[in-house]
Amino acid sequence: MVEIIVYGYEMAPNPQKLLQFLSFYNIPFKYVEIPIMLPRPDFTAIDIHYRRAPLLSIDSDMYVDNALIIEKLGDIAAHTGPDVETTNHLEFDALGQVAFKSAVGLVPVDSPMLKDGAFVRDRTELLGVPFSAEKMAEARPQTLSTMLSVLSVIKRTFLDNGDREFFLGGERPSTADMYLYWSVNWGLNGHGGARPEISPETHPEIFAWLSRVAAFLGPRRQDTKISWSEAKAVLLKPPVHEYAKFVPHDEHNVLGLGRGRQITVTPTDSGRTHPQPGELISLNDDQVCLRNKSGLVMHFPRLGYLIQAAE
Repeated sequence: MVEIIVYGYEMAPNPQKLLQFLSFYNIPFKYVEIPIMLPRPDFTAIDIHYRRAPLLSIDSDMYVDNALIIEKLGDIAAHTGPDVETTNHLEFDALGQVAFKSAVGLVPVDSPMLKDGAFVRDRTELLGVPFSAEKMAEARPQTLSTMLSVLSVIKRTFLDNGDREFFLGGERPSTADMYLYWSVNWGLNGHGGARPEISPETHPEIFAWLSRVAAFLGPRRQDTKISWSEAKAVLLKPPVHEYAKFVPHDEHNVLGLGRGRQITVTPTDSGRTHPQPGELISLNDDQVCLRNKSGLVMHFPRLGYLIQAAE
């Protein structure tokens, strides 16, 4: 079995999404808690500039972005047994991302993190737009309206007005449910900022669905917390498998980037001020792999990232 380590901070929704998918697939993993804000000197020491979380390592390769990570987890789960449903219903993620943005906007304006100047500055730098209680309070009616529309789609279309327990029917959730569960659950149960307009009394079908998914996931989580030094030892040891070899390089890629070229990989939405430099290993329409100065191989999805030759 491969050695899987998650790097994140569990209170945040995107790390929660990954942890929930790991539970869904019933995959054992190890977990390292990282600082919620910069700086992250442990990452800097091994030339990880990319600042978003979570990250996930498979043996000594580091995978970046939930889109790619969840795809890899499905590949791993497909080899664990015939009882594992691994169809990746990625089309549901688009609405999940809408729900996520609304959930962020509904964080209570009296939340301690919005009163923490260092946190607000860090998130403003991450997002590239002002992040403050005042802005969120001003936008709350529009944000709430969007979340209500998302819940309407879930209730009418995916749950058939409560006649269906899970999005695709059956007696257990699928990845379709998972792509909505993480953001809706955090927005409705995680911080409480959607109340009183959204509650078990106003949306019983939604809260019943959330409870069913939570009941399925709860007993399945298999994690062990480890220290950074333990994780670092895994990351920097000689690779057992060179996973980048299985990522074909498009010699005729339209960017004109050849293997061995020094490049930077930069998110196109948030975290743009922290591009990841490294030596290009492979690039195609789906993925880009690089080796950083510490020798760590990092895998990024192609969509959502700007790939450029280093200056």
